[in-house]
Amino acid sequence: MPTASRERSRGLLFEDPPDATGWRSPARHWRGRPVERVLDPVLRRHTDHVLHPRPPAVQPHLLPHVGALDGIRGLAVLGVVVFHAGVTWLPGGFLGVSTFFTLSGFLITSLLLTEELRTGTIDLPRFWAHRIRRLLPAALLAVVLAAVAVAALAGTGAQLRDFRGDGLAALGYVANWRFIAAERSYAELFDAPSPLLHFWSLAIEEQFYLLFPPLALLLAKVGRGSRRVFAGGLVALLASSSALPRLLDFGADRHYYGTDARAAELLVGALLAVALVGRPVRNLGLGRAGRLVLGVAGVTALAAMAVTWTRTDQLDAWVSAGGLALYALGSATLIAAAFDPDSPVGVLLGSWPLRALGRISYGVYLFHWPIFWLLAPPHTALSTPARLVVGTAVTLVLATLSARYVEEPIRRGRWPRRNDLPRPARLGLAPLAVATVAVAVLAVGLAERPDEREVLDAASGTLVVDERALPAGPVDASPVVPLPATTATSTTTTAPAPTGPLPAKAVRWPSRPLRLVMIGDSTALYLNVGLNGWGERQGVFGSANYARIGCGFGRGGERVNHRVPEPVPEECGWWSWDVPQYLRRTLPDVVVVASGLWDATDRRLDGDGTWRAPGDPVYDTFLLEEYARVADAAHATGAVVVWLDNPPVALGADHLPPATDDFAVNDPARMARLDALVAEVAATRPWMRVVALSDWFEAWPGGVFDPTLRPDGVHVDEAGGTVVAEWLGPEILDAYWQVTTTG
Repeated sequence: MPTASRERSRGLLFEDPPDATGWRSPARHWRGRPVERVLDPVLRRHTDHVLHPRPPAVQPHLLPHVGALDGIRGLAVLGVVVFHAGVTWLPGGFLGVSTFFTLSGFLITSLLLTEELRTGTIDLPRFWAHRIRRLLPAALLAVVLAAVAVAALAGTGAQLRDFRGDGLAALGYVANWRFIAAERSYAELFDAPSPLLHFWSLAIEEQFYLLFPPLALLLAKVGRGSRRVFAGGLVALLASSSALPRLLDFGADRHYYGTDARAAELLVGALLAVALVGRPVRNLGLGRAGRLVLGVAGVTALAAMAVTWTRTDQLDAWVSAGGLALYALGSATLIAAAFDPDSPVGVLLGSWPLRALGRISYGVYLFHWPIFWLLAPPHTALSTPARLVVGTAVTLVLATLSARYVEEPIRRGRWPRRNDLPRPARLGLAPLAVATVAVAVLAVGLAERPDEREVLDAASGTLVVDERALPAGPVDASPVVPLPATTATSTTTTAPAPTGPLPAKAVRWPSRPLRLVMIGDSTALYLNVGLNGWGERQGVFGSANYARIGCGFGRGGERVNHRVPEPVPEECGWWSWDVPQYLRRTLPDVVVVASGLWDATDRRLDGDGTWRAPGDPVYDTFLLEEYARVADAAHATGAVVVWLDNPPVALGADHLPPATDDFAVNDPARMARLDALVAEVAATRPWMRVVALSDWFEAWPGGVFDPTLRPDGVHVDEAGGTVVAEWLGPEILDAYWQVTTTG
């Protein structure tokens, strides 16, 4: 950029060029040298700390503070917090993250251009060091003091196993790519999520901070300071980011988590910075007509944002079809309008509540997710309003303390003096550091400890095998002799007693403990824990699980996972090759089959372009054949096959927000149709019996979806499985005796 032009552009958003000392006097806009001579010293003394807190030689990249930009931060984080609290009337609150992206792109590019215009270059090490000081301390605090403790207290097996990797990815700011690689679907954002899931957006921003400054320096050097060259480079990058998802056929998760796909929103903010560099802070130097136009545009953008937040779902087609870049244009308009403090947008965004929230928005975003995660079902029974109030209050306290005693001192390079701390904190920071390390060590130890939560893991997407429950010793090939019957007795448990109208049958004891193997999906995995416990207490059997999580029995084609179409994984055909080999090795007396959720989803079969569901004749015929093959594979070694039918499900009951009405599998008619198909298979196989588990749930006093039994609306938990097993164990034994004693 030529010298004269560079001189005119120095000092981003200041009203006129500095003098030799860096002073910009508003008196220079007044006519009459005597007035300036009189007022200049007064103005210098009373406004220097506002217009120029430090001279350029000390901080050449310093930007003036615009309170309404804090208000934008506050508004954006408010939308995200309300959305994560499960408030159903704000389904599009997640778009606040997109507004954060655009604002970050604007501010970072403004810093870089300001420094380049003032010094002719960009001090990259200094820029990165400042970002690290600003972002990492609070992130570390969030990981150690919040998410670690939460995971240790309430994490499932998968969450505890994944926490170490998630924590390292979060602190390394690559969490988004970890979640993409692990195929953690964005459709399952609230379904057994990681307590560090929210770090995906921070990772995108940090990757932008790492990669964009060298690129900005290169564009500035190549274009010799030309704004047009710089803007042209940004436009090319913006076009690439918008086109890549379509050209490379990104999936919904990659489109949402991918840095390359989300860069467009940051680049829109960067382009806005290029347009505003060198303009005055107040009103951007616009005349009355320009201010009116900008004010109307700002109000329109704010209204459009409100409508979008209340009407957009996470998986709406426009979100993954380039709509986020268009939404970013609205965010950029809002940012520009915020520079007029007298406009409606400027007044609203400059209000004290939003500005105060915006100043601690980073901490609010860091802490709110693990807090709401802990307060969500099944960890608590709080209603949505109560969860919002309690979670927000705790989050605000943590964010305020983090900003005052961690973030700001480290950013400024000065720890708070002893007298600056509240009285309870004057014991010193050392005990806090020791407690932090202790919590981290405890959580890591719990994450590495195998326990029952490892078995109760329905989110790992892996084959779960546990043979420890099988009775030891060789299997007696002779027929098992039924001993005199006794009444099944309940054992001491914290779960509610089985007082439903379906009492347990009398148990006919076998002459030796039977060997049971339970196959299926996560439904089988959960049920097996309580069933094996009952069998061991009664001394009648030991039950091993051999479950493929996330798989039904129908092979091939496509299915709808929650609301997202996806190919049926190849490993879901495991029952046709793995199960026979496993049964030949374990030689069970009984094979218990429990599965149903995945076969009740919408399906598109191989070679068929139509989406079908249970009740469709084509799909019913397909499933009937698959179920028959499963039954035959389970009986390959001569075992009795006991198939549990399916009670209705309420997928999404424990989501944030609850979404039980959004999933097609929750239609009771679908499960009823699967049960009818299983009955057809059993009618032609004398060695197979069906246990009507659905009848027991229908008769249960608390109802089919009693949260004390099935907190997520699908699986029994440990306590619920104990209750169900008191009835189910005798039913399985009775089915076994029906087959073996009748020949």
